[in-house]
Order: sequence, then structure tokens, then C-alpha cells
Amino acid sequence: MNSLHRLLVLLLAGAWITTGFAAASTSEAGVEKRIAEVLSKQESYFRLKILLPHELAVKEMTAKYVAAVKAEQENVRAAGNLEGVIEARDELKRIENGEPLPRGGGRAFSKVPELREVYRGQLKALNDAQGERKVKFAEIVDGKLSELESEYTKAKDIPAAKKVREFRDRLKALGLPFVVGEDEGVQMAGRLRAFSNVRGPYEKLDISKAESYDDFVLAVNLRENGWAALRKNGAVVSSDNAFDGKEGVAALTSKAILYKDGRIEIVRDHGRGIVVAQGGREVISTSGVTVAIIDEGRVKTWGRVVRREDYTLPPVDLTGAIAVSATHGSQNARSYAVRADGSVVTWGEKSFKSVLPESIPGLVQLDAGWLHFVALTKDGRVQAWPPGPPWTRIPGDLPRIIKINAQCNITAVQKEDLSWQAWGDGAMGVRDKINQIGPAIEIAYEANGRGWGHLLWIEPLE
Repeated sequence: MNSLHRLLVLLLAGAWITTGFAAASTSEAGVEKRIAEVLSKQESYFRLKILLPHELAVKEMTAKYVAAVKAEQENVRAAGNLEGVIEARDELKRIENGEPLPRGGGRAFSKVPELREVYRGQLKALNDAQGERKVKFAEIVDGKLSELESEYTKAKDIPAAKKVREFRDRLKALGLPFVVGEDEGVQMAGRLRAFSNVRGPYEKLDISKAESYDDFVLAVNLRENGWAALRKNGAVVSSDNAFDGKEGVAALTSKAILYKDGRIEIVRDHGRGIVVAQGGREVISTSGVTVAIIDEGRVKTWGRVVRREDYTLPPVDLTGAIAVSATHGSQNARSYAVRADGSVVTWGEKSFKSVLPESIPGLVQLDAGWLHFVALTKDGRVQAWPPGPPWTRIPGDLPRIIKINAQCNITAVQKEDLSWQAWGDGAMGVRDKINQIGPAIEIAYEANGRGWGHLLWIEPLE
């Protein structure tokens, strides 16, 4: 049961008891479905336009504060100020562990307390503005429910209208409808769908194991015809026993699992069975490497390529990363990280020149195909490198974009109505199918010139 459904049960359980009607012309399930439809349509907007921008702003501000504290730590170290070094070190540990920051009082041995108050004030301003946005958004949701109430009233279905009214009253007391538990957040969920085009000895995707569920939030391709999908409750359903049945999962790739407690488990290939300590925030995998962002925005990598003599390792002092990516080709493999200030750091094969600019201001998401990169910025614009190939030629009439997905020699982007647009190679029919599937919460695809092309997508509930 997803968070939205659970909320409906909690709010609607008593609504029919208090109506005072022995029978109703509209079934309980029917009204619940209509209310759920109203909330579902608003959930995507809330996640993409209110929650995500706020989280990115807080992340960026915190990264700047960490950089300022580290700079002050270096200043007091150079001055021989032991107490100041310890004060800065303790502050950095508090941020890393998510502990409350102390308030004023006591003797200061560095500028850290002063920097902290500036940071606290900036966070308060962000949170106050976010609170105002939530209040206004809650009014919009109530307005939509009011329209539904009016529709039932005009149809003389008074029990249904009163049920909607009581739901509205309960909702006003509870707050926004989309976040019931921190473990599930505001992810949209739906049914897993698949498309396969194969020739020769290759087999099509078989997702029959997923047919009994309608709460998937993420899907990934595994090797030639394997797949794994993440349910909203953190459980994994997969054709691969190494993934199937995993629980407490926040995200997954073709080779790794990020758990909700921050652990990262390498499931396939480079370093199978490795589990890193808590602190994982994001993880991506390609054919040759897995890259993760861990505490303080530091980067951790796995893969045979990072141990070869012709490869460079990520800088040991790399912190503040907000996005990572890597090329998917087995040759010319390079990995990339983008800091909160937009600066780009790269490592990997020495002979492969980076195609990314030195900075990508306002970055929200970064993704890569075999040898190309795509970036999404806060204003909904898409950028791609290197210039020239069909898969980096961005259509001139592209509207505001909310998500990107690069793979093989294809670039796909998600519009505000959740539909996708793709360009690049035909890839065994995968590109054209992406353009035909309509609204989809997430997509995952792979294609190979040897004779197979697979597409997974999560179809929103009606």
C-alpha cells in the first residue's frame, strides 16, 4: 500500500461512519478513486516544482557552508590555533552526521560560529519561503477537491459529496497529502510495462513477475534481457535472483543497490558483494564502472578500469558533488562529478578528452550514453555534448523539461505532462517506442546492434 493510498484509508475510514446514511448511491471505492485521481494529478507538480527545487537549494547552500568551514579550518590551522581547528572539525562532523548545529553562547575560537549563524539564517529564509509555497499549493489542492464536491452535489449524490467534504476538512487539519512517511517521500508509482525487439538467439523481456504490482517507482535493465524494478515500499522485484527480494532499497542500478540507510551494495561485476559504510546519496553504473556520491559530497568508485595504469582516479579532495555520471562504452570510459557551484571534475581514461564544459551552472541532473552527455538545468533547459551527432542535436521546439535519460546513442527527455521525447539512433525501434508510450513516470532502455532492443517504463495509474 503506497503512501497516498494509506492516507486515503486513514482519512476516509471515518468519513462514511459520520455521514449518517444507511446506504449511498456511490460506492466507497468509487469516491476514493475519484479523490485519489485528484491527488495523483497534483503529486507530480508538487514533487517537481515545490519539493525538488527546495531540496536542491538546501543541498547547494549546505555545500557552500561546508566549503566555508573547511576554508576557515585551514586558516586557523595555518595560524597554529588548535582550538579553532577542533571547532571546525566538530562542525563538519555534525553536518556529515545530520546532527543539530549548536546555537550561540560560549567562547568562539574561530569564525565558525559566525558562519553558522549566516548559514542558519539562509536556511530559515529557504524554509520560510517553502512553507509559503506549501500553503498556497494546499489551497490549490483543496480547490480541486471542492470542484469534485460540487460535481457530486449537482448530481444529487449527497453521500459522496459529504464524503469529499469531510475528506477536505480532515486534509486541512493534516496538511499536504503527499508526504505521510519520510521513508516513501512523494514518489509517483505505477505499473511496469515492457517493449522488446530481438532477432537471432536473443530473448524478449519477460516481466510477468511484476504483473501483480502497481506501485513501481523505478526500473533498470540488467544485461541482455534481465530487469529489476523498485516498489514504493522499498522492495525489489527482478528477473535476477541477485536483486529479487531485496528490501529497504532507495535506488538501484544495473550493478549496485543504494539502501535507505545509506549503504551501497555492489551486486554485479566489479567488486561483487562489497558493501560500503553508511552515507550513500546517489549511485550510477555503466558497463565499466559504478560511481556513488557519499557523505559530504565525496565520490566513491568501483570497477576494473579505475585500477588500470592508463586511468586516473578521482581527486582525493573531491567534495561537494551533487551529481555524477560516466560514459557507458567499454572503451573511452570517463567519469564525471559536478559540484554545487557548477564546476565539473573528471577522471578515467587519460587518452579520452572530456567533452563537458568546465562548469554547468544551475545543474539539476546529469546523464550519459555511450559517448555523449546530457544535462538538465533548473530552468528546464537541456544541454548536450559533444556537438554534432544526432543524439546531441536538441530539437528547437523542445518545451520545459523535468527529467532526462541518456543511454546508447539516444537522448530522451520528460515533459511536464510526463510524456517522453527521444532522438538519436533508431536502436532496434526503441527510440520510436519511447515517443509512442505516452505518460510514463520512469523509463529504462538498452539496445545493441547485435540484435536486441529493450524498453521498460512505469505507466501511471489511471
